Amino acid sequence: MSLSSKLPAISSPQAIEILKKLAAKRNISLGRMSRIELMVTLAAVSVCLPSSVKMSEVQVNKLLRAWLANTDSMLRIDHVELRRSLIDYGFWQRDSFGRGYWRSEEVADSPLKAYMQVFDEIDPLPLMAAHRAVLNTEREKRKLLAIGISTFASKKI
Repeated sequence: MSLSSKLPAISSPQAIEILKKLAAKRNISLGRMSRIELMVTLAAVSVCLPSSVKMSEVQVNKLLRAWLANTDSMLRIDHVELRRSLIDYGFWQRDSFGRGYWRSEEVADSPLKAYMQVFDEIDPLPLMAAHRAVLNTEREKRKLLAIGISTFASKKI
């Protein structure tokens, strides 16, 4: 699943807007995402592993399970498939025994760098949580407005 050099360039505001749009959804499959959505999502996940740190499979699995739990079921994927995707797309690397994992150093010379830089600067989890909170508040306001309108209409009849 190597990436070509034709990966579209992305700015921080674009990546943030894409992630916010995805955060509003539930049970998204990686296979149904556009290429740019997939790269933004994997970049956001990849930064849960600190740069320049090598971790065991147990530690990485714990990080990924926590990330998935904190995204309010945004992705329909388990931590193992997510880990494999991060490796397959070049965001993470692992040793030949599959025991040690680290953020890929090859990203520095690839089109993925711009995607990862966004989320090195901005923690994606609080960003996504704040956006979902805003959306939930707006949804509740609409519900209350709809209830108020239907109550008013029923009293008028």
